Amino acid sequence: MQITIGLLKDKGACESQRQVFATEWPKGCTVTLAVARRAAELGLDLEWAANNLLCAQARSQFVEAVAPARRVYDEAMAPARRVYVEAVAPARRVHDKALATASRVYDEAMATARRVHDEAVAPASRVYVEAVATALRVHDKAVAPAGRVHDEAVAPARRVYDEKRACAFVAACDLHDSKEH
Repeated sequence: MQITIGLLKDKGACESQRQVFATEWPKGCTVTLAVARRAAELGLDLEWAANNLLCAQARSQFVEAVAPARRVYDEAMAPARRVYVEAVAPARRVHDKALATASRVYDEAMATARRVHDEAVAPASRVYVEAVATALRVHDKAVAPAGRVHDEAVAPARRVYDEKRACAFVAACDLHDSKEH
């Protein structure tokens, strides 16, 4: 499989992962065991790559092959995770309490500001909404005949286009399925 920066961007890889890839393989690369090992060393997300670059059959094979190692990894990491969660718990409680207080003060201040703002702009907002509604009614009435003529004129072309699109979509799905099996 050939991987390029363009492919990664097209598939939605995040900027930081694309930058790491581009630094190591500016012209792209062909996936080999050495390349995959280097990608893992660099912290590139192989699970993301499997989920976004591989067809369904290959993705399933990857998930199945990695599952035993993932279980061992998760078991090995569990004690460290528990220690970390316990260690950060006091700081998290202080953070959460401070954030709650700040949010409450902010919300109270904003409530007053919003009330004053809403009262000040209410008359202008009502006039604006009424003016827009009137303009929209006039516009819709004026363009309705042209819209009907347009719809009638393009109807035959639309039917042909819709048929071609439907056929092309079915063909693309068939091709996709044949590539995955």
